[in-house]
Amino acid sequence: MQDINVMETFKIMRTITIFALLILIITSCRKDYYDTRLNFVNNSDSSIYVISSDFYKDTVYVYVNYYPGNDPNQFKIEPHETKIPIMPIGSWERIYEEEDTIAFYVFDAQILETIPWDTIKSKYLVLKRYDLTFEDLVRQNWTITYP
Repeated sequence: MQDINVMETFKIMRTITIFALLILIITSCRKDYYDTRLNFVNNSDSSIYVISSDFYKDTVYVYVNYYPGNDPNQFKIEPHETKIPIMPIGSWERIYEEEDTIAFYVFDAQILETIPWDTIKSKYLVLKRYDLTFEDLVRQNWTITYP
């Protein structure tokens, strides 16, 4: 009878130990943090797409290889809507450590959804480009307004 109690106690202790280890492993895993401070306000009567590039150079080329039309839920902003389309992993401070200026591109949704991405880039079919420093974003209270 005592052997059964010892075995049951051992099973319970083993289960508790395994459970505690699992909790420790799960809680210690890296969780990505997305910086959600940047609001984009679309004051126009048309839908737009917004995307950024931290490769800031010439103003006559779109330095973005990712086609924003692949993810309209993230990058598309409806007329008179405020949205957070760009959320870097980590913080904006970390992004700006690598580049002093970030280009934010605004595209007409109808054009982006009907014309090939390579054509949009090569013909620079951009509605507006904002070249902003970290200080610019802070000064604008983390809000970019189009137009």
